[in-house]
Amino acid sequence: MIIDVWQGRYAEINRHYEILNKEIATFHQEKGKVLELVKKQFIADEEFKTEFERVKAQIASKQVELDQSRLEEFDIDRAVSYVFDFITTLPEFWERANYYQRLKLISLIFPEKPIYNYFAFSTPRLSHIFQAKTASDGGESALVAHKGIEPLFSG
Repeated sequence: MIIDVWQGRYAEINRHYEILNKEIATFHQEKGKVLELVKKQFIADEEFKTEFERVKAQIASKQVELDQSRLEEFDIDRAVSYVFDFITTLPEFWERANYYQRLKLISLIFPEKPIYNYFAFSTPRLSHIFQAKTASDGGESALVAHKGIEPLFSG
């Protein structure tokens, strides 16, 4: 699911990137037309300067937008694998973690503060990733489709 969402977002960014490139190409054509008009002496120098600066400003603006829309390439499969490897080795990480790392980890696992009622601690809810994990350990998960005519798989 994570990879599908990433691919959808990446496709959206690529579409936006293509649109910006087309707009920049159109402005370059417009710039060429303005140059052609001045060569043929159809417009005055002052009018040329104004129009030429306007087109250059639009190209620069679109170029900045294009540069800001680029995403650094990275391997999403490797990133997802790293996250799940980290989750499966949480007990080992906890043992090696310093005080501040433990505080951060607790806040990631328990988005709401634990409650103490003089007998024990309880937690209002777990973070989403741990809700899915505990559901897969034996409870029912709302993230997985109910059984249908498909073959049953373990895990």
